[in-house]
Amino acid sequence: MFVNNVPDAQELVALYDKGEYYELDQDSVARIQNEGRRRIGLLSKFKTSGNYFEIGCAKGLQLDLAKGAGFKTFGIELSKENVEICREKGHEVICGFLEDIQFRVPSRGFDVISCLDVIEHVETPLDFLSLAASMLAENGVMVLSTPNYSGPVAKVLREKDPYLIPPEHLNFFTLAGMHHLFRQTGLREIMHTSFGTLTIAETGRVVSKYFPAAFKPLEPILLPIIPFGVGLLNLLKLGMEQEFYLCKKRG
Repeated sequence: MFVNNVPDAQELVALYDKGEYYELDQDSVARIQNEGRRRIGLLSKFKTSGNYFEIGCAKGLQLDLAKGAGFKTFGIELSKENVEICREKGHEVICGFLEDIQFRVPSRGFDVISCLDVIEHVETPLDFLSLAASMLAENGVMVLSTPNYSGPVAKVLREKDPYLIPPEHLNFFTLAGMHHLFRQTGLREIMHTSFGTLTIAETGRVVSKYFPAAFKPLEPILLPIIPFGVGLLNLLKLGMEQEFYLCKKRG
């Protein structure tokens, strides 16, 4: 699925340059950091050092973890405020779109490129991913995540799915759709998983938004059951978000 009447580049920059767009409560920050640590652990099966480049690095939470793991960190981000935050933490980050970094790519490419919950934001995912793949070193690894429209949560919620939020999200991918995109851009999947957890506050918002008022007395039961169910879906690789570890195809 995709969105028609996409905003122009100036409108998108204005959207993502708002400081409040990135504001999260502490529990949500902790959740993102836990996801990042899991990601660095999985990545260590393939890479433990080198140049790490993140597309859409926000305030640098993933770059912080990559730097702590021994990588030299680079990034690109649309929010000028976030760029300054990242630079203050020692990351080499520029403000702009992906094409703006081309002249700064190391001659052999980046050893790791992370593209986390970004591809659903871009108007032309084929062009975007082709450009990102061209920046990857020959033996490099790309980590890419996006909401999972093959999963049962998306299929049950349909138009009420929380990730259906245009004009922020413009493209919505099934697993088959992602595989088709990889084939077109010369990438090969080396590992696939799914993730997506909910904090206590986020679970409460889910209950309030998606369950009828008649379920209110059952809230003490639903609050622990929902995160358990989400965790089970992740074990089955059917979670709310799909995550891929990719390399360049040989030949």
